[in-house]
Amino acid sequence: MTHDPNAKARQTLIEKIEYLRDELAKTSDPDLKASLPKEIAEAEEMLRDLQPVSKKRTWLAASVALIIVAAVLFWFRQPDPVQDLKAEFQEMGLTLNVGLASHYLPGTVIQTQKNGELLPRPEILLWPDACFPDQEPRPSPFFLPSRKGQSQLQINASEVTHFLPSLNIQGAKSWNLVLQEPQTLAFARLDISEEFSKDCLFRLERAFDGGEDITAMATIGESVVASGMTLTVEWNADANAELRSQARNQVEANLGSGEMKVESRTGAGERSVFEVKERIVLAYRTYEMEAVGSPPE
Repeated sequence: MTHDPNAKARQTLIEKIEYLRDELAKTSDPDLKASLPKEIAEAEEMLRDLQPVSKKRTWLAASVALIIVAAVLFWFRQPDPVQDLKAEFQEMGLTLNVGLASHYLPGTVIQTQKNGELLPRPEILLWPDACFPDQEPRPSPFFLPSRKGQSQLQINASEVTHFLPSLNIQGAKSWNLVLQEPQTLAFARLDISEEFSKDCLFRLERAFDGGEDITAMATIGESVVASGMTLTVEWNADANAELRSQARNQVEANLGSGEMKVESRTGAGERSVFEVKERIVLAYRTYEMEAVGSPPE
């Protein structure tokens, strides 16, 4: 039996590599995700240099296999971008505006339920100028935590389905949505609490007397808006003119329930570009309503 002078050093390196791999699997820090693979590679290189000659070939094959397994595990641990987008809005207390209609602005009174069932698209009961004629919501820049520094909000094809679930562009290789100049318009909650106009209160009271359920109503206090949007479609090479023409009809039918003007043009290569140059509401926050006292005389 021969003495191996490098045995202890190899064991230390093996323990270090195992520790670094565990850290890589657990971390969500982008800096560590970038630096740890390099540290692992350097430690593995040192370990290979310390291997006895007869074991080096076996070690190389094992290392390659472990790297492949680690890469696969790392890939499947990555969060689903669709879930991330949806979760970010939910964590902020915002409701996604399916259809991207421009109606759901701060101060709008909406009905969210009917007969105990949530409505897929809330009904508008009163407009902001009817209930808060002398107040204007305050604007501020909007960004998602995962997409800081973007003056535009880019949404990929999978994410688009959250807002336009019926959009199905046949013959398309992919598409993405860019929302221009996203910002938040908001009322402070206490600024509008008990500040409804007299006319608004009378109309709400008549609605309650007619059987409307106050718990099914809400006031929009904050909206995430964009000044416009661009939908770019990348076509498959075999997509014919008829399919491309149908795409515009699809976009028009889905955006704001057909209430928005859509302009289209041909982009570079196999692309079609559809633009809306009017305000779009991406999401909103609501405040629950409750009766306080009696309506004014």
